[in-house]
Amino acid sequence: MRMSEIIIGGAVESLILAQMERRAEDLPDVALALVAAESDPETGELALWRGLCGVGVPGDGVRALVIAAHDRQHPVVRAAEAGRMVCGAAASLIAGSMYWCATPISLAPGALPSAVLLALAAEPIPPQTQARLASLADTLTHILAGAEAALRERRDTDQLALLMRYAANPIILSAGAQIISMNEPAARLFDLAPAPDAEEQNEQVNILARNLHRLRDFLARDFTEEVANGELHLEDPRTQEPVIMAIAASHVPDVLGTQPGIVSVLHDMTRARELEEHRLRQQLFESEKLAATGRMAASIAHEINNPLEAIKNALYLLVQRTEPSDPDYHLLDLAQRETERVARIIRQMLGVARPSVAFAPTDVNQVVREAVQLLMPQLDQARIEVSITLDDHLPRVMASADQLKQVFLNLLLNAKAAMPQGGGLLVQTRIAHEGDDEFLAGRHVIVRIRDDGAGIDPEILPRVFEPFFSTKPERQGTGLGLWVCQDIIQRHQGQILVRSKVGKGTTFLVALPFIRSPETSAKEPAL
Repeated sequence: MRMSEIIIGGAVESLILAQMERRAEDLPDVALALVAAESDPETGELALWRGLCGVGVPGDGVRALVIAAHDRQHPVVRAAEAGRMVCGAAASLIAGSMYWCATPISLAPGALPSAVLLALAAEPIPPQTQARLASLADTLTHILAGAEAALRERRDTDQLALLMRYAANPIILSAGAQIISMNEPAARLFDLAPAPDAEEQNEQVNILARNLHRLRDFLARDFTEEVANGELHLEDPRTQEPVIMAIAASHVPDVLGTQPGIVSVLHDMTRARELEEHRLRQQLFESEKLAATGRMAASIAHEINNPLEAIKNALYLLVQRTEPSDPDYHLLDLAQRETERVARIIRQMLGVARPSVAFAPTDVNQVVREAVQLLMPQLDQARIEVSITLDDHLPRVMASADQLKQVFLNLLLNAKAAMPQGGGLLVQTRIAHEGDDEFLAGRHVIVRIRDDGAGIDPEILPRVFEPFFSTKPERQGTGLGLWVCQDIIQRHQGQILVRSKVGKGTTFLVALPFIRSPETSAKEPAL
Protein backbone atom coordinates (compact mmCIF):
# COMPACT_ATOMS: atom_id res chain seq x y z
CA MET A 1 0.00 0.00 0.00
CA ARG A 2 1.18 3.58 -0.64
CA MET A 3 2.61 5.72 2.14
CA SER A 4 0.32 8.52 0.99
CA GLU A 5 -2.66 6.34 1.95
CA ILE A 6 -1.26 6.04 5.46
CA ILE A 7 -0.01 9.58 6.07
CA ILE A 8 -2.04 12.23 4.24
CA GLY A 9 -4.80 13.63 6.43
CA GLY A 10 -6.08 12.43 9.79
CA ALA A 11 -4.33 11.40 12.98
CA VAL A 12 -1.21 9.88 11.40
CA GLU A 13 -0.20 13.08 9.60
CA SER A 14 -0.93 15.12 12.74
CA LEU A 15 1.22 12.78 14.85
CA ILE A 16 4.12 12.93 12.36
CA LEU A 17 3.95 16.75 12.14
CA ALA A 18 3.84 16.99 15.94
CA GLN A 19 7.02 14.93 16.23
CA MET A 20 8.75 16.93 13.52
CA GLU A 21 7.74 20.23 15.14
CA ARG A 22 8.90 19.07 18.57
CA ARG A 23 12.28 17.94 17.20
CA ALA A 24 12.58 21.17 15.17
CA GLU A 25 13.27 22.98 18.45
CA ASP A 26 16.51 20.95 18.73
CA LEU A 27 17.30 21.47 15.04
CA PRO A 28 17.74 25.24 14.60
CA ASP A 29 17.66 26.57 11.05
CA VAL A 30 16.79 23.12 9.65
CA ALA A 31 13.66 22.49 7.56
CA LEU A 32 12.19 18.98 7.46
CA ALA A 33 10.26 17.18 4.73
CA LEU A 34 8.94 13.62 4.56
CA VAL A 35 9.05 12.07 1.08
CA ALA A 36 7.36 8.71 0.29
CA ALA A 37 7.93 6.10 -2.39
CA GLU A 38 5.13 5.34 -4.83
CA SER A 39 4.95 2.20 -6.98
CA ASP A 40 3.41 1.65 -10.38
CA PRO A 41 0.00 0.01 -9.69
CA GLU A 42 0.39 -2.32 -12.68
CA THR A 43 4.02 -3.49 -12.35
CA GLY A 44 4.59 -2.89 -8.63
CA GLU A 45 7.97 -1.29 -9.41
CA LEU A 46 9.12 1.99 -7.83
CA ALA A 47 7.83 4.81 -10.03
CA LEU A 48 8.57 8.08 -8.15
CA TRP A 49 9.04 9.83 -4.80
CA ARG A 50 6.40 12.32 -3.64
CA GLY A 51 6.55 14.94 -0.85
CA LEU A 52 3.89 14.41 1.83
CA CYS A 53 4.38 16.83 4.72
CA GLY A 54 7.02 19.04 6.30
CA VAL A 55 8.07 21.57 8.91
CA GLY A 56 9.91 24.80 8.11
CA VAL A 57 8.99 24.73 4.41
CA PRO A 58 5.72 25.79 2.78
CA GLY A 59 3.17 23.00 2.64
CA ASP A 60 2.60 23.55 -1.06
CA GLY A 61 6.36 23.34 -1.60
CA VAL A 62 6.50 19.88 -0.01
CA ARG A 63 3.40 18.58 -1.79
CA ALA A 64 4.76 19.84 -5.11
CA LEU A 65 7.97 17.82 -4.65
CA VAL A 66 7.97 14.94 -7.19
CA ILE A 67 11.20 13.03 -7.89
CA ALA A 68 11.73 10.47 -10.65
CA ALA A 69 12.87 7.08 -9.36
CA HIS A 70 15.81 7.07 -11.80
CA ASP A 71 17.09 10.55 -10.76
CA ARG A 72 20.22 9.28 -8.98
CA GLN A 73 21.53 12.82 -8.42
CA HIS A 74 18.66 13.73 -6.10
CA PRO A 75 19.38 13.33 -2.35
CA VAL A 76 16.22 11.29 -1.79
CA VAL A 77 17.14 8.71 -4.44
CA ARG A 78 20.75 8.61 -3.29
CA ALA A 79 19.74 7.92 0.34
CA ALA A 80 17.21 5.27 -0.67
CA GLU A 81 19.76 3.40 -2.80
CA ALA A 82 22.49 3.72 -0.15
CA GLY A 83 20.19 2.48 2.62
CA ARG A 84 21.69 4.92 5.11
CA MET A 85 21.90 8.66 5.88
CA VAL A 86 23.55 10.64 3.11
CA CYS A 87 24.55 14.33 3.36
CA GLY A 88 25.69 16.86 0.78
CA ALA A 89 24.99 20.17 -0.95
CA ALA A 90 22.77 21.03 -3.91
CA ALA A 91 22.17 24.06 -6.06
CA SER A 92 18.40 23.87 -5.81
CA LEU A 93 16.02 21.57 -3.94
CA ILE A 94 12.92 23.19 -2.53
CA ALA A 95 14.15 26.77 -1.95
CA GLY A 96 17.47 28.04 -3.28
CA SER A 97 20.99 26.88 -2.54
CA MET A 98 21.26 24.81 0.62
CA TYR A 99 22.82 21.84 2.35
CA TRP A 100 20.92 18.62 3.02
CA CYS A 101 20.85 15.29 4.82
CA ALA A 102 18.53 12.45 3.71
CA THR A 103 17.67 9.45 5.94
CA PRO A 104 15.82 6.41 4.53
CA ILE A 105 12.91 4.88 6.48
CA SER A 106 12.19 1.14 6.06
CA LEU A 107 9.16 -0.47 7.70
CA ALA A 108 10.71 -3.96 7.74
CA PRO A 109 14.31 -5.18 8.18
CA GLY A 110 15.98 -5.65 4.81
CA ALA A 111 13.04 -4.09 2.93
CA LEU A 112 13.39 -1.24 0.46
CA PRO A 113 12.84 2.25 1.97
CA SER A 114 9.21 3.33 2.07
CA ALA A 115 10.00 6.96 2.84
CA VAL A 116 12.93 9.38 3.25
CA LEU A 117 13.32 12.12 5.88
CA LEU A 118 14.90 15.10 4.11
CA ALA A 119 16.58 17.86 6.20
CA LEU A 120 17.45 21.20 4.52
CA ALA A 121 19.71 23.98 5.86
CA ALA A 122 21.57 27.07 4.70
CA GLU A 123 24.78 25.88 6.38
CA PRO A 124 26.46 22.44 6.48
CA ILE A 125 24.60 20.17 8.91
CA PRO A 126 26.94 19.21 11.80
CA PRO A 127 27.32 15.61 13.16
CA GLN A 128 25.37 16.41 16.34
CA THR A 129 22.39 17.55 14.26
CA GLN A 130 22.75 14.49 12.03
CA ALA A 131 22.41 12.24 15.10
CA ARG A 132 19.21 14.03 16.07
CA LEU A 133 17.89 13.53 12.53
CA ALA A 134 18.61 9.81 12.79
CA SER A 135 16.70 9.68 16.08
CA LEU A 136 13.73 11.47 14.49
CA ALA A 137 13.82 9.01 11.58
CA ASP A 138 13.61 6.11 14.05
CA THR A 139 10.58 7.71 15.71
CA LEU A 140 8.85 8.21 12.36
CA THR A 141 9.64 4.60 11.44
CA HIS A 142 7.73 3.32 14.48
CA ILE A 143 4.81 5.64 13.78
CA LEU A 144 4.55 4.58 10.14
CA ALA A 145 4.94 0.89 10.93
CA GLY A 146 2.15 1.05 13.49
CA ALA A 147 -0.08 3.01 11.13
CA GLU A 148 0.53 0.54 8.31
CA ALA A 149 -0.27 -2.43 10.58
CA ALA A 150 -3.46 -0.74 11.76
CA LEU A 151 -4.54 0.04 8.22
CA ARG A 152 -3.76 -3.50 7.08
CA GLU A 153 -5.72 -4.96 10.00
CA ARG A 154 -8.65 -2.65 9.21
CA ARG A 155 -8.58 -3.75 5.59
CA ASP A 156 -8.48 -7.42 6.65
CA THR A 157 -11.46 -6.82 8.89
CA ASP A 158 -13.35 -5.06 6.10
CA GLN A 159 -12.50 -7.88 3.68
CA LEU A 160 -13.72 -10.47 6.20
CA ALA A 161 -16.97 -8.53 6.60
CA LEU A 162 -17.44 -8.39 2.83
CA LEU A 163 -16.57 -12.07 2.52
CA MET A 164 -19.10 -13.05 5.16
CA ARG A 165 -21.72 -10.85 3.55
CA TYR A 166 -21.40 -12.00 -0.04
CA ALA A 167 -19.88 -15.50 0.16
CA ALA A 168 -22.08 -18.35 -1.02
CA ASN A 169 -20.58 -20.78 1.50
CA PRO A 170 -21.56 -20.67 5.19
CA ILE A 171 -18.97 -18.73 7.26
CA ILE A 172 -18.99 -18.50 11.07
CA LEU A 173 -16.86 -16.27 13.32
CA SER A 174 -16.57 -17.61 16.87
CA ALA A 175 -14.54 -17.49 20.07
CA GLY A 176 -14.28 -21.11 21.09
CA ALA A 177 -17.79 -22.54 21.01
CA GLN A 178 -19.32 -19.05 21.38
CA ILE A 179 -20.76 -17.86 18.06
CA ILE A 180 -19.99 -14.17 17.38
CA SER A 181 -21.44 -13.76 13.91
CA MET A 182 -22.37 -15.74 10.81
CA ASN A 183 -23.33 -14.93 7.25
CA GLU A 184 -26.72 -15.61 5.66
CA PRO A 185 -25.93 -19.12 4.30
CA ALA A 186 -24.73 -20.13 7.78
CA ALA A 187 -27.78 -18.60 9.45
CA ARG A 188 -30.04 -20.83 7.35
CA LEU A 189 -28.39 -23.83 9.01
CA PHE A 190 -27.66 -22.64 12.56
CA ASP A 191 -29.49 -19.40 13.53
CA LEU A 192 -32.20 -19.93 16.15
CA ALA A 193 -33.09 -16.22 16.47
CA PRO A 194 -36.08 -16.05 14.08
CA ALA A 195 -38.05 -18.68 16.04
CA PRO A 196 -41.23 -19.62 14.12
CA ASP A 197 -44.50 -20.38 15.88
CA ALA A 198 -46.24 -22.72 13.47
CA GLU A 199 -46.21 -26.40 14.42
CA GLU A 200 -44.68 -27.33 11.06
CA GLN A 201 -41.88 -24.83 11.68
CA ASN A 202 -41.17 -26.12 15.18
CA GLU A 203 -39.41 -29.06 13.59
CA GLN A 204 -37.20 -26.55 11.79
CA VAL A 205 -36.23 -25.09 15.17
CA ASN A 206 -35.34 -28.58 16.41
CA ILE A 207 -33.20 -29.16 13.31
CA LEU A 208 -31.46 -25.79 13.77
CA ALA A 209 -30.78 -26.66 17.41
CA ARG A 210 -29.30 -30.05 16.48
CA ASN A 211 -27.16 -28.45 13.78
CA LEU A 212 -25.92 -25.79 16.19
CA HIS A 213 -25.09 -28.42 18.81
CA ARG A 214 -22.95 -30.36 16.29
CA LEU A 215 -21.19 -27.15 15.20
CA ARG A 216 -20.39 -26.18 18.80
CA ASP A 217 -19.07 -29.67 19.52
CA PHE A 218 -16.61 -29.22 16.65
CA LEU A 219 -15.60 -25.68 17.69
CA ALA A 220 -15.06 -26.76 21.30
CA ARG A 221 -12.19 -29.01 20.23
CA ASP A 222 -8.64 -28.07 21.17
CA PHE A 223 -7.24 -26.77 17.88
CA THR A 224 -3.48 -27.29 17.82
CA GLU A 225 -3.01 -27.16 14.06
CA GLU A 226 -3.17 -23.93 12.04
CA VAL A 227 -6.20 -25.14 10.06
CA ALA A 228 -8.51 -27.82 11.47
CA ASN A 229 -10.62 -29.82 9.03
CA GLY A 230 -13.63 -31.93 9.77
CA GLU A 231 -17.04 -33.01 8.61
CA LEU A 232 -20.49 -32.15 9.96
CA HIS A 233 -23.54 -34.30 9.30
CA LEU A 234 -26.42 -31.80 9.39
CA GLU A 235 -30.00 -31.49 8.19
CA ASP A 236 -31.58 -28.91 5.90
CA PRO A 237 -34.17 -27.09 8.09
CA ARG A 238 -36.43 -26.47 5.08
CA THR A 239 -36.40 -29.89 3.41
CA GLN A 240 -35.32 -32.00 6.42
CA GLU A 241 -32.89 -33.84 4.12
CA PRO A 242 -29.41 -34.85 5.35
CA VAL A 243 -26.57 -32.48 4.46
CA ILE A 244 -22.86 -33.32 4.65
CA MET A 245 -20.68 -30.27 5.24
CA ALA A 246 -16.88 -30.17 5.12
CA ILE A 247 -15.62 -27.60 7.63
CA ALA A 248 -12.24 -25.83 7.77
CA ALA A 249 -11.53 -23.72 10.87
CA SER A 250 -8.56 -21.37 11.26
CA HIS A 251 -7.44 -19.00 14.02
CA VAL A 252 -7.78 -15.20 13.81
CA PRO A 253 -6.26 -12.84 16.41
CA ASP A 254 -8.19 -10.86 19.01
CA VAL A 255 -11.76 -11.22 17.83
CA LEU A 256 -13.15 -9.92 21.10
CA GLY A 257 -10.09 -7.85 21.97
CA THR A 258 -9.09 -10.34 24.67
CA GLN A 259 -8.88 -13.76 23.06
CA PRO A 260 -8.23 -15.28 19.63
CA GLY A 261 -11.17 -16.40 17.55
CA ILE A 262 -11.93 -18.96 14.90
CA VAL A 263 -13.19 -18.45 11.35
CA SER A 264 -14.97 -21.55 10.04
CA VAL A 265 -15.85 -22.04 6.38
CA LEU A 266 -18.27 -24.82 5.39
CA HIS A 267 -18.60 -26.49 2.03
CA ASP A 268 -21.52 -28.65 0.96
CA MET A 269 -20.23 -32.14 0.15
CA THR A 270 -23.64 -33.81 -0.22
CA ARG A 271 -23.68 -33.71 -4.01
CA ALA A 272 -20.04 -34.73 -4.21
CA ARG A 273 -20.72 -37.75 -1.98
CA GLU A 274 -23.68 -38.75 -4.14
CA LEU A 275 -21.49 -38.53 -7.24
CA GLU A 276 -18.77 -40.53 -5.49
CA GLU A 277 -21.25 -43.26 -4.53
CA HIS A 278 -22.56 -43.31 -8.09
CA ARG A 279 -19.01 -43.57 -9.40
CA LEU A 280 -18.26 -46.49 -7.06
CA ARG A 281 -21.44 -48.28 -8.11
CA GLN A 282 -20.53 -47.73 -11.75
CA GLN A 283 -17.01 -48.93 -11.08
CA LEU A 284 -18.31 -52.11 -9.45
CA PHE A 285 -20.65 -52.64 -12.38
CA GLU A 286 -17.78 -52.22 -14.84
CA SER A 287 -15.61 -54.56 -12.76
CA GLU A 288 -18.28 -57.24 -12.84
CA LYS A 289 -18.68 -56.81 -16.59
CA LEU A 290 -14.92 -57.07 -16.96
CA ALA A 291 -14.82 -60.19 -14.78
CA ALA A 292 -17.58 -61.80 -16.83
CA THR A 293 -15.72 -60.90 -20.02
CA GLY A 294 -12.55 -62.39 -18.55
CA ARG A 295 -14.28 -65.65 -17.64
CA MET A 296 -15.80 -65.89 -21.10
CA ALA A 297 -12.43 -65.14 -22.70
CA ALA A 298 -10.78 -67.79 -20.52
CA SER A 299 -13.39 -70.32 -21.53
CA ILE A 300 -12.83 -69.57 -25.21
CA ALA A 301 -9.06 -69.61 -24.69
CA HIS A 302 -9.27 -73.03 -23.07
CA GLU A 303 -11.13 -74.42 -26.11
CA ILE A 304 -8.63 -72.81 -28.50
CA ASN A 305 -5.58 -73.94 -26.57
CA ASN A 306 -5.81 -77.67 -27.43
CA PRO A 307 -5.90 -77.36 -31.25
CA LEU A 308 -3.35 -74.57 -31.00
CA GLU A 309 -0.88 -76.90 -29.27
CA ALA A 310 -1.33 -79.39 -32.11
CA ILE A 311 -0.62 -76.64 -34.65
CA LYS A 312 2.48 -75.59 -32.70
CA ASN A 313 3.82 -79.15 -32.65
CA ALA A 314 3.17 -79.63 -36.38
CA LEU A 315 4.94 -76.37 -37.21
CA TYR A 316 7.85 -77.30 -34.97
CA LEU A 317 8.30 -80.61 -36.80
CA LEU A 318 8.06 -78.91 -40.20
CA VAL A 319 10.68 -76.31 -39.22
CA GLN A 320 13.00 -79.04 -37.96
CA ARG A 321 12.66 -80.99 -41.20
CA THR A 322 13.15 -77.98 -43.48
CA GLU A 323 16.59 -76.74 -44.43
CA PRO A 324 17.27 -73.03 -43.84
CA SER A 325 18.06 -72.74 -47.55
CA ASP A 326 14.58 -73.89 -48.49
CA PRO A 327 12.50 -70.98 -49.98
CA ASP A 328 9.63 -71.86 -47.63
CA TYR A 329 11.75 -71.96 -44.47
CA HIS A 330 11.23 -68.30 -43.52
CA LEU A 331 7.47 -68.68 -43.95
CA LEU A 332 7.40 -71.71 -41.64
CA ASP A 333 9.63 -69.91 -39.14
CA LEU A 334 7.34 -66.86 -39.19
CA ALA A 335 4.27 -69.05 -38.71
CA GLN A 336 5.93 -70.80 -35.77
CA ARG A 337 6.84 -67.53 -34.05
CA GLU A 338 3.41 -65.99 -34.55
CA THR A 339 1.74 -69.18 -33.31
CA GLU A 340 3.90 -69.03 -30.19
CA ARG A 341 2.77 -65.42 -29.67
CA VAL A 342 -0.86 -66.50 -29.92
CA ALA A 343 -0.12 -69.26 -27.41
CA ARG A 344 1.29 -66.71 -24.95
CA ILE A 345 -1.86 -64.60 -25.28
CA ILE A 346 -3.99 -67.70 -24.67
CA ARG A 347 -1.97 -68.58 -21.54
CA GLN A 348 -2.47 -65.06 -20.17
CA MET A 349 -6.20 -65.22 -20.88
CA LEU A 350 -6.35 -68.55 -19.08
CA GLY A 351 -4.69 -66.92 -16.07
CA VAL A 352 -7.51 -64.36 -15.80
CA ALA A 353 -10.10 -66.88 -14.64
CA ARG A 354 -7.84 -69.61 -13.31
CA PRO A 355 -9.67 -72.04 -10.99
CA SER A 356 -8.85 -72.03 -7.28
CA VAL A 357 -5.60 -73.75 -6.32
CA ALA A 358 -4.45 -75.11 -2.98
CA PHE A 359 -2.07 -72.87 -1.06
CA ALA A 360 0.77 -74.32 0.98
CA PRO A 361 3.67 -72.96 3.06
CA THR A 362 6.07 -71.65 0.42
CA ASP A 363 9.69 -70.54 0.45
CA VAL A 364 9.65 -67.25 -1.45
CA ASN A 365 13.44 -67.29 -1.86
CA GLN A 366 13.25 -70.64 -3.63
CA VAL A 367 10.52 -69.40 -6.01
CA VAL A 368 12.57 -66.29 -6.80
CA ARG A 369 15.72 -68.37 -7.45
CA GLU A 370 13.84 -70.67 -9.84
CA ALA A 371 12.34 -67.74 -11.74
CA VAL A 372 15.75 -66.07 -12.15
CA GLN A 373 17.40 -69.35 -13.18
CA LEU A 374 14.79 -69.93 -15.89
CA LEU A 375 15.48 -66.53 -17.43
CA MET A 376 19.21 -66.27 -16.78
CA PRO A 377 20.21 -67.33 -20.33
CA GLN A 378 17.96 -64.61 -21.80
CA LEU A 379 19.21 -62.02 -19.32
CA ASP A 380 22.86 -62.85 -20.08
CA GLN A 381 22.18 -62.61 -23.79
CA ALA A 382 20.55 -59.19 -23.26
CA ARG A 383 23.68 -58.01 -21.39
CA ILE A 384 21.76 -57.53 -18.15
CA GLU A 385 23.77 -57.85 -14.95
CA VAL A 386 21.63 -59.48 -12.25
CA SER A 387 22.22 -58.76 -8.56
CA ILE A 388 20.37 -61.06 -6.13
CA THR A 389 20.06 -60.24 -2.42
CA LEU A 390 17.93 -62.73 -0.49
CA ASP A 391 17.17 -62.71 3.22
CA ASP A 392 18.19 -66.17 4.50
CA HIS A 393 15.89 -65.82 7.52
CA LEU A 394 12.77 -65.12 5.49
CA PRO A 395 9.62 -66.78 6.91
CA ARG A 396 7.40 -68.87 4.67
CA VAL A 397 4.18 -67.58 3.11
CA MET A 398 0.91 -69.40 2.44
CA ALA A 399 0.85 -69.39 -1.37
CA SER A 400 0.78 -71.22 -4.67
CA ALA A 401 4.41 -71.52 -5.76
CA ASP A 402 3.42 -71.85 -9.43
CA GLN A 403 1.35 -68.68 -9.40
CA LEU A 404 4.05 -66.72 -7.58
CA LYS A 405 6.59 -67.95 -10.13
CA GLN A 406 4.33 -66.67 -12.90
CA VAL A 407 4.28 -63.23 -11.24
CA PHE A 408 8.06 -63.06 -10.82
CA LEU A 409 8.69 -64.31 -14.36
CA ASN A 410 6.39 -61.61 -15.73
CA LEU A 411 8.09 -58.86 -13.72
CA LEU A 412 11.56 -60.08 -14.74
CA LEU A 413 10.57 -60.20 -18.42
CA ASN A 414 9.17 -56.66 -18.16
CA ALA A 415 12.47 -55.52 -16.62
CA LYS A 416 14.38 -57.17 -19.47
CA ALA A 417 12.15 -55.44 -22.06
CA ALA A 418 12.79 -52.09 -20.33
CA MET A 419 16.57 -52.44 -20.91
CA PRO A 420 17.03 -53.23 -24.62
CA GLN A 421 20.65 -52.03 -24.43
CA GLY A 422 21.41 -53.93 -21.25
CA GLY A 423 21.69 -52.65 -17.69
CA GLY A 424 21.38 -53.66 -14.07
CA LEU A 425 18.64 -55.74 -12.47
CA LEU A 426 18.24 -56.03 -8.71
CA VAL A 427 16.20 -58.84 -7.14
CA GLN A 428 15.81 -58.59 -3.37
CA THR A 429 13.78 -60.24 -0.61
CA ARG A 430 13.35 -59.01 2.95
CA ILE A 431 10.84 -58.50 5.74
CA ALA A 432 8.84 -55.24 5.75
CA HIS A 433 10.26 -52.66 8.15
CA GLU A 434 9.13 -49.35 9.64
CA GLY A 435 10.18 -47.42 6.52
CA ASP A 436 7.62 -49.27 4.38
CA ASP A 437 4.64 -46.94 4.76
CA GLU A 438 2.39 -49.05 2.54
CA PHE A 439 2.87 -52.33 4.43
CA LEU A 440 2.64 -53.48 8.03
CA ALA A 441 6.14 -53.69 9.48
CA GLY A 442 7.03 -57.23 10.54
CA ARG A 443 3.94 -58.70 8.85
CA HIS A 444 4.94 -58.96 5.17
CA VAL A 445 7.62 -60.50 3.01
CA ILE A 446 8.79 -58.01 0.39
CA VAL A 447 10.08 -58.99 -3.05
CA ARG A 448 11.73 -56.06 -4.81
CA ILE A 449 12.58 -56.12 -8.53
CA ARG A 450 14.31 -52.98 -9.81
CA ASP A 451 15.63 -52.25 -13.31
CA ASP A 452 17.81 -49.48 -14.71
CA GLY A 453 15.54 -48.89 -17.69
CA ALA A 454 14.07 -45.69 -19.08
CA GLY A 455 11.28 -45.59 -16.49
CA ILE A 456 7.57 -45.00 -16.98
CA ASP A 457 5.97 -41.63 -17.74
CA PRO A 458 4.12 -40.32 -14.62
CA GLU A 459 0.97 -39.75 -16.71
CA ILE A 460 0.63 -43.44 -17.58
CA LEU A 461 2.11 -44.94 -14.40
CA PRO A 462 -1.30 -45.24 -12.65
CA ARG A 463 -2.61 -47.31 -15.60
CA VAL A 464 0.02 -50.06 -15.76
CA PHE A 465 -2.23 -52.55 -13.92
CA GLU A 466 -5.23 -51.91 -16.17
CA PRO A 467 -6.26 -54.79 -18.43
CA PHE A 468 -5.22 -54.49 -22.07
CA PHE A 469 -3.01 -51.48 -21.33
CA SER A 470 0.58 -51.87 -22.48
CA THR A 471 3.59 -49.63 -23.07
CA LYS A 472 5.11 -52.15 -25.45
CA PRO A 473 4.70 -52.01 -29.25
CA GLU A 474 1.43 -53.43 -30.51
CA ARG A 475 2.81 -56.81 -31.60
CA GLN A 476 4.92 -57.33 -28.47
CA GLY A 477 2.48 -56.92 -25.63
CA THR A 478 -1.10 -57.85 -24.78
CA GLY A 479 -1.59 -55.58 -21.78
CA LEU A 480 -2.75 -58.50 -19.61
CA GLY A 481 0.52 -59.46 -17.88
CA LEU A 482 0.54 -56.96 -15.00
CA TRP A 483 -3.23 -57.23 -14.58
CA VAL A 484 -2.88 -60.99 -14.10
CA CYS A 485 0.03 -60.41 -11.69
CA GLN A 486 -2.07 -58.04 -9.61
CA ASP A 487 -4.97 -60.50 -9.61
CA ILE A 488 -2.71 -63.32 -8.38
CA ILE A 489 -1.12 -61.24 -5.62
CA GLN A 490 -4.50 -59.97 -4.43
CA ARG A 491 -5.71 -63.59 -4.22
CA HIS A 492 -2.75 -64.15 -1.91
CA GLN A 493 -4.00 -61.26 0.31
CA GLY A 494 -0.93 -59.26 -0.75
CA GLN A 495 -0.12 -56.07 -2.61
CA ILE A 496 1.88 -55.16 -5.69
CA LEU A 497 3.12 -51.60 -6.14
CA VAL A 498 5.16 -49.83 -8.79
CA ARG A 499 7.49 -46.86 -8.45
CA SER A 500 9.22 -45.29 -11.42
CA LYS A 501 11.17 -42.22 -12.46
CA VAL A 502 11.82 -41.35 -16.08
CA GLY A 503 15.50 -41.91 -16.81
CA LYS A 504 16.07 -43.64 -13.46
CA GLY A 505 14.30 -46.98 -13.80
CA THR A 506 11.34 -48.86 -12.38
CA THR A 507 10.80 -50.80 -9.15
CA PHE A 508 8.06 -53.35 -8.47
CA LEU A 509 7.32 -54.28 -4.86
CA VAL A 510 5.39 -57.45 -4.06
CA ALA A 511 4.24 -57.81 -0.44
CA LEU A 512 2.92 -61.15 0.87
CA PRO A 513 1.70 -61.80 4.43
CA PHE A 514 3.87 -64.47 5.98
CA ILE A 515 3.02 -67.31 8.36
CA ARG A 516 3.60 -65.88 11.81
CA SER A 517 4.15 -69.12 13.71
CA PRO A 518 4.08 -72.91 13.14
CA GLU A 519 0.91 -73.12 15.19
CA THR A 520 -0.74 -70.48 13.04
CA SER A 521 0.41 -72.11 9.81
CA ALA A 522 -1.06 -75.47 10.81
CA LYS A 523 -4.47 -73.83 11.14
CA GLU A 524 -4.32 -71.91 7.84
CA PRO A 525 -7.14 -73.06 5.53
CA ALA A 526 -6.45 -73.92 1.91
CA LEU A 527 -7.65 -71.11 -0.36
